[in-house]
Amino acid sequence: MKIIEFRCCVCGKKFNKFFCTNCSNESCNLKIKCPYCGSNKIVRIVNKVNLFQISSKTYHNHL
Repeated sequence: MKIIEFRCCVCGKKFNKFFCTNCSNESCNLKIKCPYCGSNKIVRIVNKVNLFQISSKTYHNHL
């Protein structure tokens, strides 16, 4: 399971969703609605932990 943070473009509130690790992000993003206002206009928030993991993997692949 992974937790992904989103922000609603309509009301501006942040919320988290749980995903199974084999779920593709594109298919999951189409089904997500804001739990506060019900809008489907959301954006994924990339947090510092995700950025570190991405840069760390990139670094190790170049060694």
